[in-house]
This record gives sequence, C-alpha cells and structure tokens, in this order.
Amino acid sequence: HRDLHSFPTRRSSDLCLSFKTIERKNMKKRLVASIFVLTTVVTGSICTAAGQLDMMELKDRNRWSCTKSVALKIFPVEAEFQGERGRSQSFYQQLFATRLSGQLKKIKGIERVEVVDGKSPITADLLIDGRFKDFTAGSRSLRFWVGFGAGKSFCRAEMTATDPKSGAEVFSLDHARGSAMNILDEDQLDVNITEVVEDVAATL
Repeated sequence: HRDLHSFPTRRSSDLCLSFKTIERKNMKKRLVASIFVLTTVVTGSICTAAGQLDMMELKDRNRWSCTKSVALKIFPVEAEFQGERGRSQSFYQQLFATRLSGQLKKIKGIERVEVVDGKSPITADLLIDGRFKDFTAGSRSLRFWVGFGAGKSFCRAEMTATDPKSGAEVFSLDHARGSAMNILDEDQLDVNITEVVEDVAATL
C-alpha cells in the first residue's frame, strides 16, 4: 500500500491561490475575446467596404451614359445633427455638395457639375437631389469611455438622379459610412462625408 503523503503535495492554500490566478487569466482572455468580437460586429455593421454601396438602382443606363452636365442640390438633413469644432449644419451640407461635385467631375464624359439652390431653372442634363437620413459627428468621449458603437459618427445619404425635363428617374442610391471606435483628434463626420462621396463616385 502506497502512502499518499509520501508524494510531494501542495498545501490547500497554495492550490487555492493557483486556482484563483488561473481563473483571473481565463477571465481576462474571455474579456479580450468578447471585446474583439463585439468590436468586429459593431464596426462591420456600420462601415461598408469602400466602393460598395448599400443600395443602388440604375434605371436608365443610356441616359446616364450620355450625361455631360449635372446639377446638384444641397441635401436637407432629416435627422438629429451634431457637428464638431463649432461647425454648423450648413457647413457640412456645403462640404458634402462640394466634394461630391468634385468627384463627379472626375467621371469620364461629365463636363460640368454645378451646385444649385433649386430656385433657378435647371439647364443640366441631370439633376441630383437627396437627403441626409443620418448626419452626426457623434461623441468622441463616448467612443473612448463606452465604446461598442456608443457616440458613433454617421453620414447616410439617400439620393435620386432625374431628367430635369421629363422628371424620369435615372438612378437612385442609399449609402452610409460611420465610425464607431475612432477616438483620434479629427472630425469624424468630415471623414465619413469623404468616404460616402468617394464610394458613390467609384460606383457611378
């Protein structure tokens, strides 16, 4: 009969300490894994891959292919707005129009793009109108302290292109870009506007 006490053993207190240490390490690993998964889910749900629009319907390909001039309206904001650094809502609306106009001018065949107020007669081949369904810089402090999508910035634009003479729809699209985890010292709505504009132009 072998004497169990002849084998090297650990005191019960040592075993408890070891167990607690292992358990803390396991909890830390589970927490890190959970954060990684949640971060992936949150950022993936609001950030579409560059160049891939959320919704795009081209109804008259020939009309779009023959378009040489475009009139672009300033989009109204149909959501709660929040800017950064004292910048007004109209500043961001104009910024979006200016950048979209610049990107449209780079498309082969487009010779002229002008931002219009909608009051004067439209002389362009195509009129692009739309609205912002989400338009906010979010909160950097919430992104830092809370995370997981809290305080996210968001730019979601819905737009329609029509023939100004007949009113026939040429194309329509809906696209959004957002930032849920970025806490850098930069205007995230400004960033999201650029992303949306570049995605739209790349698809068109």
